[in-house]
Amino acid sequence: MISLANFLTLADSLAQQARVLDDAFTAGAIAGGEPISGTGMGAGRANNIATLLAANDVDAAADLAAAFRGSPLNSGVVFGTVFLGRLAALNKHVGGIGEFLAANASRVAPQFRNLLWLVPPAQVFPPAVDPVATFAVTGAGAGTFTHVASIDVSQYGPAQFQLVATDGIGASAITATLTLTKLDGTSTTKQVVIAANSINGATFQVDAGAIAYVDCTAISITGGTNGDTFKVRSLLERAIAL
Repeated sequence: MISLANFLTLADSLAQQARVLDDAFTAGAIAGGEPISGTGMGAGRANNIATLLAANDVDAAADLAAAFRGSPLNSGVVFGTVFLGRLAALNKHVGGIGEFLAANASRVAPQFRNLLWLVPPAQVFPPAVDPVATFAVTGAGAGTFTHVASIDVSQYGPAQFQLVATDGIGASAITATLTLTKLDGTSTTKQVVIAANSINGATFQVDAGAIAYVDCTAISITGGTNGDTFKVRSLLERAIAL
């Protein structure tokens, strides 16, 4: 059987090829690899349909719209069809990609799942979410928590979380208590100490870097100085390459 390392190399290469193809069908791709909406051939198709439906000739619009509607042009359609044989061969060789990943406690890139929906969301590592939440210190032990975004558990599994100083931290260290959500929806709290005088961009691991969380719903602190700010973000598990 193919090794896990070789499987992931192949899977990441296919995922990166999907990202490249998305670039060809759109004006570019965001950090996580999803196509930008409103640009490229997918948007052109939508514009074509809108033009036809707005036509005065109802019969002509009805005839033409069906042909122009078709399937949206994106990597999931084109790439998935072209490489169907490769994906099927990988799936057969490892006895089911989902089962293989579960047995090896490993995950594939989002773009790979876009091609092969046999992979459960929990076995797909998410794009980085930056930030998940922010916190602005207003005084010792006080501040404002703002929730920004979470990992979409209908598409992805959990990620490693990290705390980042977004302004120079004052002379008082901060102990931040984070309320974190796990993949199964349960919550737990973890403490992170931000050292006094930390520079902007200094990073601090949450829960020793465990890949376990999908959201941060609350933060409380002790210590800190008015004007200190920090954020919580999720990290990308690994970069993919051709």
